[in-house]
Amino acid sequence: MNVMNDGQKACVLDTNTNMLTCVEPDGSMMQYNMAAVPSSKSLEIKKSALDELINRGKKCIDSGKCEPIKATFFSLDSCGHCKSHSSILNNVDNILNNAGIPFELTKKNAREHIDEFKKIKCNGTPCVTVNRGGEEMKLYEGNKGEIGVIADLLGLPNPLFKKGGK
Repeated sequence: MNVMNDGQKACVLDTNTNMLTCVEPDGSMMQYNMAAVPSSKSLEIKKSALDELINRGKKCIDSGKCEPIKATFFSLDSCGHCKSHSSILNNVDNILNNAGIPFELTKKNAREHIDEFKKIKCNGTPCVTVNRGGEEMKLYEGNKGEIGVIADLLGLPNPLFKKGGK
């Protein structure tokens, strides 16, 4: 079970059934099959999560508590997942930089940089690393959506999967 709360409604996602149950502002309860959620509802949920991440990220950058984000994307030309994830990272780059959150993405071929790839303990592609405090560390492997990537880059929990409500 994962809980979300955008300040107007609280929702619980049952990951076993993929059903999202929400208490609407008027107190009514609605259930949504996330596999069949109308695109406008899905976009509304994603936009709310993205807005929360961007606002928290901007506050951290503006306060001087956070450094600009420097990430490396290791991929292979023959990797289909890498190609699709590359477009997600390009979207993330645009989202963060347009929001005033400095983000620098370096793309590297895993074969051409195999020593670095292994040193960071990447086991497969796609693999994304981040530089925190001058140290390069593996952030994640595999595909994620924009919201999951941004949450990981900012070091924040994914607002789509909050635990314990507010």
